[in-house]
Amino acid sequence: MIDDGSTDDTAAIAESFAPQVRVFPRSNQRQAAARNFGVQQATSEWIAFIDADDLWEPNKLERQMEELALHPEADLCYTGHALLMQKGDTATIGRVFLRTTG
Repeated sequence: MIDDGSTDDTAAIAESFAPQVRVFPRSNQRQAAARNFGVQQATSEWIAFIDADDLWEPNKLERQMEELALHPEADLCYTGHALLMQKGDTATIGRVFLRTTG
């Protein structure tokens, strides 16, 4: 996890998952610099990006890895996105689609 100057407890929460999660604290250099630095630090075959305003379904990574296992020729796996739309006391969530490309 690249802690790009966060001011909340995100880094401490991520550190509680050590050693599976490594935290790299840095001064804020914006999203692109943080992602590029994170890619340079990565040691696994696959990389997943999650930003502070993202919400993943509980089995998102598991579903993507299953899909990648079915398509070993794929270099990239991405999902669609869902928007949380709120009007008054009512909220609706769009549907998420899983896709692979080779």
